[in-house]
Amino acid sequence: MNDRKYTIGVDYGTESGRAILVDVRTGEELAVHVTPYPHGVIDEALPGSKVLIPHDWALQHPGDYLAKPEEVIGIGADLPPARCFR
Repeated sequence: MNDRKYTIGVDYGTESGRAILVDVRTGEELAVHVTPYPHGVIDEALPGSKVLIPHDWALQHPGDYLAKPEEVIGIGADLPPARCFR
């Protein structure tokens, strides 16, 4: 029986979305992926307007967080039954 345990970290940062898969026993990074946002960082003016972004602000385009359903081939999780902790 495989006694390895894993954790997945996901971060939606300023310039990209990132994910990592780690073996919790050894700390080994098993997989890492970074996807830069297609619209980049919005830090000067709102797109298509002259509305300025305040100093030290950074925005992302909402479309950068959305996946096209036809591009998603699967999402899965195999989780143990829920347990009550006292």
